[in-house]
Amino acid sequence: MRDKTRNVIRRAEKQLHITELDDPEEFIRLHEGNLAMKGERNLLDLGACRRVLRATLERKRRRILAARDAKNEIVAANFCAWDARTSFYITCTRSAMARNGASGLLLWEATKQAAGNGLTFDFAGTGTHRSILLYAGFGATIHPRYVAVRATGMGRLLSELRSLFVQEHFLF
Repeated sequence: MRDKTRNVIRRAEKQLHITELDDPEEFIRLHEGNLAMKGERNLLDLGACRRVLRATLERKRRRILAARDAKNEIVAANFCAWDARTSFYITCTRSAMARNGASGLLLWEATKQAAGNGLTFDFAGTGTHRSILLYAGFGATIHPRYVAVRATGMGRLLSELRSLFVQEHFLF
């Protein structure tokens, strides 16, 4: 882990405390509320997200961690699910009130829990410039991920346009 990342997490540990959320709907409400406050559009398929949250809860294969401030308000939360070998960082949410380090602290906690259970921690796909910087601060190894999509001509065109938009606005 890089020194700067470690120092930011240490400061966050002094200002925030970590709890576990048992209610998947609370996580979804937080996610939707944080996006609305930022004026951003939700890119998650919430129906699929709810199904995954329920299925992983039934199998006892998920954890939702929340970072709470001094007023006990949730400022950030993340959702991880695992199989027999790997803990996957699925998604997160962060309020505008979250201080620097809230997301990093949650990732650090999730990483420690995975290691404590003998699992590899998978940081998931990188999509934004900020997420790449955050993961790199942990010393994460970047590997390409390929996605196969079957689509009509119009679907391929829209996928290509989206890909160009993402590359232009989020990556280096």
